[in-house]
Amino acid sequence: MIDQIGKQAESRMKKSLAALKSELAKIHTGRAHPSLLDHVTAECYGAKVPLEQVASISAEDATTLVLSVWEKQNIEAVEKAIAGAGLGLNPVVSGTVVRVPVPPLTEDRRRDLVKVVHRHGESSRVSIRNIRRDANQQIKDL
Repeated sequence: MIDQIGKQAESRMKKSLAALKSELAKIHTGRAHPSLLDHVTAECYGAKVPLEQVASISAEDATTLVLSVWEKQNIEAVEKAIAGAGLGLNPVVSGTVVRVPVPPLTEDRRRDLVKVVHRHGESSRVSIRNIRRDANQQIKDL
């Protein structure tokens, strides 16, 4: 029974760490990487669709993302989705390709990012502490 409680707590802690990793991957660090657009969805085919399902995303260089949209009718929707995602990115359309230049970080933006990362880290630490506390309480109750 104790082993089962330990394994359950461990799996919950791993899920908490995975959530932290996914949140940190969304943070714009000044370097272009395709995971920057993982959580962005576009209004295509009458529904909200992740960008990975309507275009191939790659990093052209350290400061530019390139989206090759598969169908021309979705280009405008992809452009609007990226512009409205709140990432501070301004896509540029050229044919069936959408280029997204990633602006360099400013000092103020770096300070804001430090605060955001600290907040995400602290919430994960609290979550893991709560999981550990719950597991310890279950063991004591036994």
